[in-house]
Amino acid sequence: PEKVNYENFNKFKEFLEEQDIWNKWSKENSSYINSTINEIYTRYAKSLIQTGKSNDQDFNTQLLFEIIALENPYSAKNKEGIKVLLLYKNKPFANSLITVFNKINNITSKQKIITDAKGEAYIPLKKQGTYLLSAVHFIKNNNKDADWHSLWESLTVEKK
Repeated sequence: PEKVNYENFNKFKEFLEEQDIWNKWSKENSSYINSTINEIYTRYAKSLIQTGKSNDQDFNTQLLFEIIALENPYSAKNKEGIKVLLLYKNKPFANSLITVFNKINNITSKQKIITDAKGEAYIPLKKQGTYLLSAVHFIKNNNKDADWHSLWESLTVEKK
């Protein structure tokens, strides 16, 4: 993990608000509000790349925090979008934010989608370009290196 120190509490709060985590975090951790925040973070990343006319599927690679495409984004029947599953510790991660970035010709759009009770979400893939699906989970750290540990998961796909 990499380390980050938030000496400005408002920057930390902005980060949690952007990830739709602030309300829950602030209720459970009010004693940390306005203090210096020490965090470590770990990034998990996957890219789905198709070669030829494959019908292969994404699969669970056993990452601690992982997005799995439940449908092949390169299949003609999925040209409008795909279902994905967000897992934390190999269990569905319900009611969690997945931010979808779509870049076409150096213009990036962003959409926020919340997973359902089964940790699943439908991701629209109607436009061409590169898609980055991103999720963040923030947990209390269990050692003295930092107070908090953020887990970052991403999945990239390119639509032509």
